[in-house]
Amino acid sequence: MQKGEIVIDSLPYDKQPTFAFKRTQRGDVDGFDVVVENADGRRLTYIDVSVTCDGRTRHAGVTGGEGYKIDCASAPMAVSLGLRMYGLAPQAINVADRAGADKVYVFEFDPGDLGRKKFVAHRLRIKTSDVLEMIYADTPIKELEGRPFEYVRWR
Repeated sequence: MQKGEIVIDSLPYDKQPTFAFKRTQRGDVDGFDVVVENADGRRLTYIDVSVTCDGRTRHAGVTGGEGYKIDCASAPMAVSLGLRMYGLAPQAINVADRAGADKVYVFEFDPGDLGRKKFVAHRLRIKTSDVLEMIYADTPIKELEGRPFEYVRWR
């Protein structure tokens, strides 16, 4: 503690977020579908999807609660998944050998250390005995850059 401040350091984080092919399954649609789940099997939304099928690669959109319908006449050769809102570049996954009767392609997202903030000599100002304040710096959400954030003791 120095001059009304607390200096914090966190352990290093280095586990990268990843997408992995999980399985195919039957669907209620005639076409193909992409679903992204977490480790508990809960469907995730707002995952950016691009597909390679019918001889070309195209940005398909983002997943919703029901996945994302792919406009392909033939089975996809590759699916790219990313999280643009967090700066996570698309990761291409080869699914050419997964084609079959089931047309729903299910992937699992492991967030790794995404969302964990590394603190290196980060200063928190003591506002009161129950409130610490920090200024956002080096944040993936650019709207928060330079803005104050308070940690309040819960009683």
